[in-house]
Amino acid sequence: HVLVRVVVVSEDDLGFRLHITIEDTGPGIAPDMIGHIFGEFNQVEDEKNRKFEGTGLGLAIVKQLVELMGGDVWVDSEVDVGSCFGFSVLLPSPTGTPKDLDKLPERVQRVIVQCSPNQSAQILSKQLAVLGSKF
Repeated sequence: HVLVRVVVVSEDDLGFRLHITIEDTGPGIAPDMIGHIFGEFNQVEDEKNRKFEGTGLGLAIVKQLVELMGGDVWVDSEVDVGSCFGFSVLLPSPTGTPKDLDKLPERVQRVIVQCSPNQSAQILSKQLAVLGSKF
């Protein structure tokens, strides 16, 4: 599976800390290679992940952008279990009063979720139920 979480960790008058993680059940990364993956053109190569080729720039670019925004980037991983990549950044509060979404707009009367039963479908269904959707 791949699971993306977006959470507001703290909020004040100046801004809020956004905490984002991306978790997967892929091949995982050996502990001695964790620091290596954030370098430019670096990849973790072995027979398990060779079919997932790339240039090795994605994580290096993400790390640079997040650090330029004053944030942090990290990864937790276990071989043969999966990985969790994450970052957090402090963002300024938008002008005006934020609109709380405590229910679906009135024009939305029914929601259809079409996918096989899995963790993502369960999460989406629960969130929609909290907002008052009918299935």
